Amino acid sequence: MENPARLLYGRLPGFVLSRRGRDEARQAARYLARRGIRALYSSPLLRACQSALILATECRELAVRHDARLIETWLCPDYLGKPQNMLLDAPYFANHGRDPGIETPESLRDRLFVFARHAALGPLPAAAVTHRDPLIAAYLFWAGLSPEEFLNVKFPTGGVIEALLDDAGAITGAEIVFTPSPA
Repeated sequence: MENPARLLYGRLPGFVLSRRGRDEARQAARYLARRGIRALYSSPLLRACQSALILATECRELAVRHDARLIETWLCPDYLGKPQNMLLDAPYFANHGRDPGIETPESLRDRLFVFARHAALGPLPAAAVTHRDPLIAAYLFWAGLSPEEFLNVKFPTGGVIEALLDDAGAITGAEIVFTPSPA
């Protein structure tokens, strides 16, 4: 993503994919096209929509369904546009809701769980374009890790995580199945 000033952007409009982000999206799209994706969902934020458009083009011109449950972490307006280093003392969602100006990891995880249960009712396999922090919060739970273990997880930008579902559509785990090559 283009953020040369290294600002906290959260849900601010206008942040676009970088050249690297577009390349990673193309690599992920080629991987997903081989998987026969039948449904594609995206966060409504511009950078996610740009990734989803790349995926949709590669995956048989799929229609992109926007879903607000895939949106970026909520940050209070006081943080937006400020330098990123104001929150770097720890992975901010490892604070377990101690900062009322930041969406909790449980909230991030829960909205991705609700989305996944909904998506499991539609055509499968499906892909969703979301943002790093909601995905990490859900992945840590799916992998049986605590939020404090965030720094130990090698989580690829532009990667693909596969949610493992039981027969009822409940998520039973997740694994990183694709990591883009460096440009």
